[in-house]
Amino acid sequence: FCAIAPIAARWFSVKEQGIAIAIPFVINYIASALPFPIENAIMNHGVTIPDILLFMAILSSVSFLTLVIFLREYPPSPPSALASVEPEPVCQDLKTLFKDYKYLIYAFAYGSVISVGYTVITVITEIVNPNNHHSVEAGWLGFVFNVVGALSSLWFEKVTQRITNLDGIMKVITFVGILSFIALAICSLFKVVWLLYILIAIAGACTVGITPICIQCGLELSYPITEANSSQIIIIVANGLSAILNAIVSIKGMTKWAFWIMAGVLSYSLIIVYVLKFEYRRRHYE
Repeated sequence: FCAIAPIAARWFSVKEQGIAIAIPFVINYIASALPFPIENAIMNHGVTIPDILLFMAILSSVSFLTLVIFLREYPPSPPSALASVEPEPVCQDLKTLFKDYKYLIYAFAYGSVISVGYTVITVITEIVNPNNHHSVEAGWLGFVFNVVGALSSLWFEKVTQRITNLDGIMKVITFVGILSFIALAICSLFKVVWLLYILIAIAGACTVGITPICIQCGLELSYPITEANSSQIIIIVANGLSAILNAIVSIKGMTKWAFWIMAGVLSYSLIIVYVLKFEYRRRHYE
């Protein structure tokens, strides 16, 4: 994920970078959604873990060779004034970032939002099964969460091209995400399956779909730090918090509180971004 933002910055203008960042996320999340509905089917037909690992190795090798053959380091000419600026050394960038407390607080907030999506994708079966839903049902719920989240990121990026207030859009989506997880916590106590699908789709859009917007907001706040280092901090925060949330949700007796915990994490993030004043540093330069 950390490579997506710098590649987009090298090849696309600021206005185009949103969609350039969103497309790889869409492909990644849709690909990771496919195992959810087919997991039980392939295991029941004699497919073993080594078979799956071999398939993944072949697929990864094809992807790697495709990048080596077709991907170029730079375009023939810089797509924008920002792309022509020579980046600072990595250590200098990171030193500057860790002195920027406002960016670090925002990065924690954005990483928290993304971590909720990571956590739900990882433990959806454990969350849903205690509430009387079969594992196959949980698989399809995970599929819907991922796919709707991935596709919605493209739609959100189209919205940001018309409504340029990234911070405002992020706040609205996060608020809707909070409501969706509260509704999921209540709905999962009952067997209202059709409503569960609708709510999990909305939750996916608000946590998975918002990822490129969070990355863009981080790029705005961290300018003139390079895109790779800025996005790396947010992704590291997301992965770290996701690991903590996974551990918490996996504790016996905690799965029934999982959706409430996710709503709490999103609420905390929303409070942070409301209290602080957002700055469009990169856009002003462009």
